[in-house]
Amino acid sequence: MMLEPACTAGRLISASPARGPQDSSRSFEVLVSVEVKRDRHAVETFEAALQDIPDVIEAYRLFGSPGCLLRIAVADLKAYERLWIERLTSLSGVTEVNSQIIMKRIKEPRGLPVGRTPHRPA
Repeated sequence: MMLEPACTAGRLISASPARGPQDSSRSFEVLVSVEVKRDRHAVETFEAALQDIPDVIEAYRLFGSPGCLLRIAVADLKAYERLWIERLTSLSGVTEVNSQIIMKRIKEPRGLPVGRTPHRPA
């Protein structure tokens, strides 16, 4: 099935069918910064392993430190602790894992604004 990006009310919406943890059984969200060994094989192995972890709903490779930022959605703290112990810290090449538990989402993702010039201060 091919998904096309949707444009709604001047905003580009992701083509991904899962835009967030809308399932109430995955309402516990955590932002996780991960350091991975700085060599090509370690990074590629780590990124490939993330594809097999459904609780990781977003993943970004970053410039600088941390090297990677993950958005994780699980049922509760106990489920996250299990994921942290059994999967995240045991991934090949991982040297450090830091977790920030989300207290409250202040602004929901609504897609990228299209057709408007960004505001630039004078």
